Amino acid sequence: VDYALAPEHRFPVALRECEAVVTWTFARAGELGVRTDAISVGGDSAGGNLAAALTLLFRGTAQALKGQLLFYPVVEFNTGRPSFTENADGPIITAAGVPATLALYCPNTADRENPLFAPMLAEDHAGLPAAYIAIAEHDPLRDEGRAYADRLRACGVPVELDAGAGLIHGYLRAMPYCKAVRGSFARVCDWLGRLAVQPKAV
Repeated sequence: VDYALAPEHRFPVALRECEAVVTWTFARAGELGVRTDAISVGGDSAGGNLAAALTLLFRGTAQALKGQLLFYPVVEFNTGRPSFTENADGPIITAAGVPATLALYCPNTADRENPLFAPMLAEDHAGLPAAYIAIAEHDPLRDEGRAYADRLRACGVPVELDAGAGLIHGYLRAMPYCKAVRGSFARVCDWLGRLAVQPKAV
């Protein structure tokens, strides 16, 4: 989804645009040749944040999603976890840069308590779709991705966690020249294929 970017368009503009795309896809599933019982969402980094939020938005509706593919997602904006200390200087994301990023994307501090901004903050994660969460060993966001996987599992959500050994934030962009990245992508594609043939929970 070519969603609008901050700082010109701030939370929740991008989320609402993604919500509209999901709604559109379900409404035109027959025309598109898409099975409504196999529609999943996914994204990396900020896109992972939006994908996770979409599963909360559509939970329990006629457009409930089948799966969520979250690559090194931002789910709570918590710089207090050990991975932020271990990887404070990135690469890509730095601990020092988080406050400025937050100010650009979500200047209203009250909105930062909204689970649609930080999906980890949802009171309950039960009933969300199966998740594939791919984190990266050398990423400030590593521990919050792992914590989100634990939270989903604790609420009965099936989760597959890819630890991303040796990888950094944003690693999907290295697919043409990194065997480890291609392996990660192959694993998530295999997971999605297996998920698509399973009946959707009701």
